[in-house]
This record gives sequence, structure tokens and C-alpha cells, in this order.
Amino acid sequence: MSNSHNHLNQLHLLVESHLDQVGFFCEEWTFQPHIKLTFRDWLKEAMVGVEEVVSENNSNMNKWQLLFGLLIFQQVRKQLIHLGFYSFRKQEVENLLLSFMQTFSSDTFKSIENDEELSSILKRSEQDFPLLKQRERLECTTTDQMTWLKQWLTRPHFSKYVQYYTALSVPNQQLQLKKEVINQLFPLQNHTPTRRTFFQIIDYHLDYDEGIRAWLYFPQDPLLFTREEQSLFKKICEHRVDLAVPLYMQWIERLIEKKSSAHYKKAHIYLKELQKMSERTNDQNRFEQYLAMIRKKYRKYSAFYEGLKQVEA
Repeated sequence: MSNSHNHLNQLHLLVESHLDQVGFFCEEWTFQPHIKLTFRDWLKEAMVGVEEVVSENNSNMNKWQLLFGLLIFQQVRKQLIHLGFYSFRKQEVENLLLSFMQTFSSDTFKSIENDEELSSILKRSEQDFPLLKQRERLECTTTDQMTWLKQWLTRPHFSKYVQYYTALSVPNQQLQLKKEVINQLFPLQNHTPTRRTFFQIIDYHLDYDEGIRAWLYFPQDPLLFTREEQSLFKKICEHRVDLAVPLYMQWIERLIEKKSSAHYKKAHIYLKELQKMSERTNDQNRFEQYLAMIRKKYRKYSAFYEGLKQVEA
């Protein structure tokens, strides 16, 4: 029995060991679209386990990590179909998988394609996820994009990004550029000009999930939100109430904890906006439950508590 066959058996066992976690993500995904960000981070951590079950040199490890990811995504598709929700998340799943696959080089794909047994997994994924059939192998523009990106990162500028992005004629090239730019800018959120450029790009693409991820990983005082952050949040409120409500709840408590009159005033404004949103979506019960929790939790914050009367009026 070949080493390749043995490694593949070990890989299947590793995937099976994660089925419960995959099932959890799929159930959450049915009503929490941004859970895909947590899933993406979890997949990166789970891939470390591939090194523990596959004894290969580093040059071949990417091949097995890619196969592991493909097998995991096949399980995601299977479980979402079982839940009757795959049609609602199909595009999100395919885009997430395409983004995952573009982290691997063309040499990694070729090493799989040259192995009949392993290539069947790639072919199965292309059958299950039609979007993958449109993918480029990354050779065409990787060098040019990396050269442009390296120069652009010395002084990130939104208009220059849009100019280069729109000049790319192939959708997969645009997707790769967007992914690389977001990944490079994401860790630099503490630098205000970079943060503003990041949110301009997120707003341009209407990528609400990446904006939410930035707010979660790099908490910001809501009173200090940039114009770009405010613009994105306004669009989330208009188009994705399911994402806006938990953001409101998180920021209201963050404001209250600051214990200043300016922060209390903003918290009251957010509460009124949340109340109007709940009325618009016929979800008043949820708002009343949240308001009751706020009253109880912050009953000793007299200045804030006094202002609640305006919300309840």
C-alpha cells in the first residue's frame, strides 16, 4: 500500500474527528451569516493537525492541507443540505472555499492532479462547487499583483486600489487582489489612516463580515468611529438587520462601561435606534428583553439610568 494511500486514509480519519465541530458551524450558519469568519479561523487551526497525522516533508505538506480543506468543505456542503439550508448559503460557501484555495500555489494543485487517487477529491469538489471550475491557477497575475501590492502598501490609498482593481479583467484576479489587500491591512487597524483605507475598501465591496471581524478583533470606542466606519454601519443597518442588532447591543454596553456623559448620551441614541429597528422588523419582544437586561445590569449607573426614561417614553 502506497504512502499516498496511507496518508489519505489518515486524512479521512482526521476529517471524521472534526464532524461534530463542522455540524455546529453549519447549524449556526443557518441564522448567523458572520459565523463563517469563525469557521475560517477554525479551519486554519484545524489544518495544523494535518502535520501530526501525515509524515511528509514541508514541501509536500501544503498538498495534504489543501486536500484536508477540500474534504472539510465537502462535509459543510453535505450538512447544510441535510439542514435544508444549502441553497441560502451556497454562494457564501463557494466564495469562502475559493478564497481558501487561492492561498495555495499552482505547484500544489499540480502535485494533486498528477496523482489519480488524490485528484479525484479535487474533481469531486469542482463538481460539488461549480464556481471552482472558473478559477484561474494563479500563474497569470500573481507576480504582477504582488509587485503592485508591495509598492501600494508603502502608502495605502483607496482610489489607487479601486483604479487597479477595476483594471483587472478576470473576476478571480479581482477576488485574489481583494483578499490579499484585506489580509495585509487587517492587522494594521491601530494606525488610523490605514484603518480608514481598510474600511473604505470594505465599504466599497459591501463586505459586511470583514468589517464586523475588524470591530471584534480591534474594539473601538464608538464615539471615535471614523467616517468610513459610520458609512459601513449605516449600510449594514439598511441591508442586514440580522448583523446590525448584535452590533448595536455590543456597542451600547461598551459605551455604558465608559461612564461618561457623552458615552451615556450615545448609548441612549443607540438604544432609540435599536428600538425603532425592532419595531420595523416586528421584533419588539427581543428589544424589551434586552432593555430589561440593561436596566438590571446597570441599575447602579444613576446618570445612565435616568436617561433611560427618554428611551422608554
